[in-house]
Amino acid sequence: FTHGVIRARGDLTAATSTQNPFRCHGTAVILDGISPQNVSLARGGAGDAYFDDLTITNTAGVTFSTVYASGRLYVTGDLTLADGSSMTSSTIIGTEVLGLTTLNDGASFNAPGIFIAHGALALNGSATLDITGRLTANQALQMAGTSALTAADVTLQTTLAMAPGTTLSADEVQVLTAVPRPSPNYNVNTTLISG
Repeated sequence: FTHGVIRARGDLTAATSTQNPFRCHGTAVILDGISPQNVSLARGGAGDAYFDDLTITNTAGVTFSTVYASGRLYVTGDLTLADGSSMTSSTIIGTEVLGLTTLNDGASFNAPGIFIAHGALALNGSATLDITGRLTANQALQMAGTSALTAADVTLQTTLAMAPGTTLSADEVQVLTAVPRPSPNYNVNTTLISG
């Protein structure tokens, strides 16, 4: 897919071949159903499918049940969770977003495994991001409102800005280039600052 918008109001299932993976380069995908949606993108062989811009507006929730041979969710553009929307998976072993990652007020993302945010990561309002593994933020991590971030470990390549009322919980935060400005709810066992 190279142009336009795919708007899915029901389940999104794509069984693709090795030669023709599900790749949305230049095509935005919007999951905006009003009942729970399931995403299943099966692919055999080497190489993965990916989304370009992925937007979730479904407040009933979107579950990624099967994603690619590697088990990773790739978004080559922006990942946006609208107000009150939710995204979860028990089968993803990692998420990688090349563009901006934005979770708006009331949005929640349960992200198993690792999460790599190459672009800025913004948690707004009462958004929650739960990561079972390591979060690597290559650009700014901004937390506003009463947003909450939980991860096993966090690596920050640049800055962390936490508004009063936000919560960051992790076993360890490693800051590579800038000193964080945490809020009082910075629940971290170890903070390593270098650079």
